[in-house]
Amino acid sequence: MLASALATFGVGAVVGHNVASPEPDPTITVTAPPAKVTTPPTTPGPDPTTSSPESPPASTNGTVLGSYSVNLGFGHSIPLGPTKPTQSQFSTTGLGDLGTAAPADHLVFVPINGDKMLSLPAGSTPNYEACASNTVFANQADSAPGTSFCLIENGRMAGVTISSAQPAYVVLNVTVWANTA
Repeated sequence: MLASALATFGVGAVVGHNVASPEPDPTITVTAPPAKVTTPPTTPGPDPTTSSPESPPASTNGTVLGSYSVNLGFGHSIPLGPTKPTQSQFSTTGLGDLGTAAPADHLVFVPINGDKMLSLPAGSTPNYEACASNTVFANQADSAPGTSFCLIENGRMAGVTISSAQPAYVVLNVTVWANTA
């Protein structure tokens, strides 16, 4: 029988069955640590049930530099800057931006040193737009409570309201804005 199998399949087939097949190479498995995934923090979106007002674009014009109240009496002048004038800044020789006069014994305010004064309606509160768009130039402003005016200075604009008048002085409310226009 062996002879007939050899005759049928050939010597190589029988020998091939008796030869051991090579073993496969061992599989090497490398386990890497899990990848660290970092997600950027997210900011919550707006709540659809509420809305926030849009901010107006920033502008160098109209930026508030300072706001204060100051007492000013006859015979003195003061600068109108970002901060309230100190005692040493009160002048009797006409230094500053705003001076006083007393025609017919009535206290009035006058622009000095090249500043321009703009008249505003009585009882109004000065704001940047009102001062910047106004073209009613004035030589003086009354000292009565409720009087409002603007002063245009170099690089600044001041809005002034007379809040009260005492026998010896007047109380001014002042707001100063940057004015690069």
